[in-house]
Amino acid sequence: MNKFFKICFISTFGLALLTAVPNLKVEQVEEKIENNGKKVTRGTITPPVHFTNYDKIYLDEQIEITLNYGSVVLYEFTPSQNGLYVVETNGNAYTSLCVESETFPRIFDSGANKDGKNSKIQFTGKANKKVYIYARLDPKTRSSTSSIFDFNPIFDTPATAPDNVFNLLVRRAGFEIFTVDYGIGTNCINTFLDASTPLTYFSSRFDTHHHVNYDISTEESRKIFNKEMIFFSGHGGPTFYNGTTEETLSIGKIKDMSNTTLAFWSGCSTASYAESLVKKKNVKCSIGFSVTVDTVDCFNFTSMFYTKLAGGGSIKSALDFTKAMFPLSNCSRHVKAYGDTSIVVTANSVSNYTFNIPIESPLGPGFQTPIHQ
Repeated sequence: MNKFFKICFISTFGLALLTAVPNLKVEQVEEKIENNGKKVTRGTITPPVHFTNYDKIYLDEQIEITLNYGSVVLYEFTPSQNGLYVVETNGNAYTSLCVESETFPRIFDSGANKDGKNSKIQFTGKANKKVYIYARLDPKTRSSTSSIFDFNPIFDTPATAPDNVFNLLVRRAGFEIFTVDYGIGTNCINTFLDASTPLTYFSSRFDTHHHVNYDISTEESRKIFNKEMIFFSGHGGPTFYNGTTEETLSIGKIKDMSNTTLAFWSGCSTASYAESLVKKKNVKCSIGFSVTVDTVDCFNFTSMFYTKLAGGGSIKSALDFTKAMFPLSNCSRHVKAYGDTSIVVTANSVSNYTFNIPIESPLGPGFQTPIHQ
C-alpha cells in the first residue's frame, strides 16, 4: 500500500532553505516533522553549497510535498533490481527535477519530458546503487532553460495552494502490450503471438504487462495508456474486443499520454491515428500503417522492430533496419512514424537544460563539478 507523507518546509530566515554563500558554515536548525506518528529531525538545507539531510523514498511510494517557490527537497532511492525507472511529479504545481547516481551523470527536466508543468525523468537503476532525486517548486512564469538550482530572482518566494503542492513518485517504467482474439468468423484474427518478442526483450527492463482482450469501456481502464511504451496489435481503429463487445479507442476517449515515449499501433490504416496522438495527446513518438496490412506481415515486422529496438538504438534506426529486412512487405512500404524518432527508449532521459551551479552531492566531491549535457 502506498504511503502518503506531507512535508512542509517553512522558509523564514533560518528554516528550510538558505541562500548560498561561498564557504558558508551550515547552521543546523532542527525541524520536527510528523512521519506516520514518528518525529523526524531534519537539518538546515543550504543549496547550492550543501544538503545536510534528506529522506528516503521507496518504489511506488507517493509523497505529497509542500514548498515555497525556489525551494528544493532531496530524496534518496535505492533500486532493488536492475531496470528502467521513472521519477515524476504530479499535481497543479510547476516543478523541476534532477536525478543523479554514481552509475550515471545528472539528468534534469523542467517539464519537457512530460506535460510542460509536471516533470519526469527516466533513468537506468542498478540494484542496490543509490539514486538521488532533487525536486524544486517553480513559479508559473519560470523559464524552461533555467537551472533547477538557479534560485535568483525567485528564491524562497511564498507560495499558496494549489500552486505549492505536488506529489513525487518513483516507479518502474511501464510497457503495456495489447493483443486481441476476435473470435471465429470473417476478419476474426488472433494477435496473441505478436506479444512474444516485446515480452522476451523488454520484460527485464520495463514493468511489462500483456493484456488479451482488454476492456477499454471505462475511463479508469483507459488510464493505462499513459505509460512509457504502448504496443497494440489488432484491427485498425484501433479496435479492442473484451470477449463480448468491440470498441474503438477514439482520440477523445484518451485523457492523457504525456508519459508515453513510444506507441505502436499495428493494424490496418492506423497512421492517421498515430499522428493525432502526437499532436493532441503529447505522445513523443507514435507509429502506424497507412494502408491495409496482413497479419503475418505485421507479426514479422513488429517482431524484428522490437528485437532491434531492444538493442539500444533509436526508434528510427530500428525502423530503418526492419524496413531493409522486409523491403517488399506492405508494412515496410507504408509504415509511418510521427514525432521524435531519434529517441532511444531504453536510455536515460536527455536533460532539457544545462546545469551551471555546483552543488555538493551526497555522492561525494567527485560529483560536485557541474555536468553540462
